[in-house]
Amino acid sequence: MRFATIRKGHTIAHANMDSREMDKNVKTSMSVSEGHTLAALMPIATIPKGLTTVHVNLDSLEMDENVKELPRVKKFITCKSNVSGVVTLLVDSQPLSVFCHMGNFGCGDGGWTPVMKIDGIKTTFHYYAHYWSNYDEFNPPGGETGFDEQESKLPTYWNTSFSKICLGMKINQQLRFIVINRLADSLHSIIADGQYRNTSLGLDEWEKLIGSNASLQYNCNKEGFNAFSGKSNHSKVRIGIVSNDQNDCHSCNSLIGFGTGSHPNDAKSCGNEARKGHKSIKAMGYILVQ
Repeated sequence: MRFATIRKGHTIAHANMDSREMDKNVKTSMSVSEGHTLAALMPIATIPKGLTTVHVNLDSLEMDENVKELPRVKKFITCKSNVSGVVTLLVDSQPLSVFCHMGNFGCGDGGWTPVMKIDGIKTTFHYYAHYWSNYDEFNPPGGETGFDEQESKLPTYWNTSFSKICLGMKINQQLRFIVINRLADSLHSIIADGQYRNTSLGLDEWEKLIGSNASLQYNCNKEGFNAFSGKSNHSKVRIGIVSNDQNDCHSCNSLIGFGTGSHPNDAKSCGNEARKGHKSIKAMGYILVQ
């Protein structure tokens, strides 16, 4: 779809290249309405008598004077329905069915768009999985089923901007959520390059995802996106927090997060691991944005 700015005081035209003669200057089918400043090439309809002649081609719109064509719209993606349920969104011109979560289920009011669902028992979304850096979907139908056990990665991972991230974990059928306030073009834009980006929620807030059984050591507490230890074989998370008992972050061996990896348990991808206290809690993880 092409958009054009219309000079103030002129009318708006919606047009395509269907054939109909108008004022002997252009063959097109179109509708014109008053009082706007935007023109878009699109299929449809008629023009009432007595309105201004419009000259149209595929590259520009003219209305008494030339108008400037604006950049092509690339995408539209957001959940703004009135009730929770499956809706069809447009992602980079492609339809995508997702379960939009409305109301305050634990992350505050508004529409929340699903991005990923991670089964901590599996390694599909392990820290080193390519899904964190690529543009590949995984099980898109899983985006329609809400807070269940189906893993998924949707195009919203790389196509949806946001100001808030809703993080949820389900353990023994108990759902718990926290929110990160963060502006970004997409989740891909702040994770895929592997660079550490900090958050400042604090240890207590991350432990809310696990509940009373949560266990983290009290030092380091490196949190955010791509949080990892100085030693490559120690705790790391794509989203979350890593901790230890030392005065540095070289040898972290406890974590809470999404996309987990390495010490003390490399065979899981979401939940809470802590060498001290011998905790190993696998969770079903949910990532949504708004």
